[in-house]
Amino acid sequence: MTRSMTDTVLPAWAIAVISKGDEAITTPITFAATANAAVYCGGKLVFADIREDTLNIDVREIARRYKQVILHGSREDTARLLALSDVVIILSSTVGIEAALLDKPIICINIANQEPDSIYVSRGVAIEVRKMDQLIPAIKDALYNEEVRTRLAEARKKFVYDQAYIQDGQALKRVADLIIHMIEESRRARIAT
Repeated sequence: MTRSMTDTVLPAWAIAVISKGDEAITTPITFAATANAAVYCGGKLVFADIREDTLNIDVREIARRYKQVILHGSREDTARLLALSDVVIILSSTVGIEAALLDKPIICINIANQEPDSIYVSRGVAIEVRKMDQLIPAIKDALYNEEVRTRLAEARKKFVYDQAYIQDGQALKRVADLIIHMIEESRRARIAT
């Protein structure tokens, strides 16, 4: 429960890591709380046009204006997005495993303070954020704190081995060999009876 819509939208801008002087892109066709929350974070408002057919913000215009913006749709290649990321922020999903496979630092947001902790936190693979004011320091630690980066990298290496075994490109062959072995054992067992 929050006191106002501005307080409700504020965490979204904080997650987007809007701080003093950063551009916060939104549409002028929105509730004032969207813009106010960005201003409270110190962001400089930039308004983008809307699409006439949907009246939603025109993300294509944003992508044209800002080359570092990657549009993420339902058909986007998640692996490519992860590969381009410096740090991956998740709630708790299998994207964490993919991030670990790609050796990316992971931040796991747990604002609801859910127990038990996610597997990423309990295994030391991710930095846990339980309050929004912890997010920016967590991002800085994941990117610049060598002690934290080393600890996370070591945990990721063990986690990947435990969860996905050896990353040598031979997983399919191992699975196929195991299936063939199981079929052969089943045949031998039937012949023996």
